[in-house]
Amino acid sequence: MTTTTPTVADLLAIDPSSTCTGYAIWRDGHIAEIGRITPGRTRDHYLDRVEAITGEVAALLVECAPQHAVLEVPSGLRGKGSERGATGHLAIYGVAVGAVLQTLRARPDVCVTCVDERTWTRGRPQRQRVALAVATSPTYDPRQDPGADVADAIGLGLWWLAHQAVGDTSR
Repeated sequence: MTTTTPTVADLLAIDPSSTCTGYAIWRDGHIAEIGRITPGRTRDHYLDRVEAITGEVAALLVECAPQHAVLEVPSGLRGKGSERGATGHLAIYGVAVGAVLQTLRARPDVCVTCVDERTWTRGRPQRQRVALAVATSPTYDPRQDPGADVADAIGLGLWWLAHQAVGDTSR
């Protein structure tokens, strides 16, 4: 059996949820890979979905061996009209984020930064974040990303890279 050493990534950006988690891997300041992690069936119990997603995140950590990870976390404020506006959905989202955070922190070689969505998006609407992802990644296709999870992972990575340059990733 031949084993290969993973190519070290600078950054793994993750936009988690219990139904679809977007990610972007950055190497040398450029997007090397983007993707979506989805559980087998969205109607499965949310704990089963979260377990499937964290398993995929753990595999991604082994595959890309990032030095840094940035994770979107809830601001704690409820958004009007959004899925997370309902208390039950917010709680499930929080469980998913906590499980992904625990998976990231289980790797002591990865420096983890958490940032809430209101901070990194600066209030930009989703359509602007998708346009930024299209402009940044030639492989990004918004038709394959209906919830803009990958677009948000790309935006999150861009936020981290910009703040890393000025040393402002203290969260």
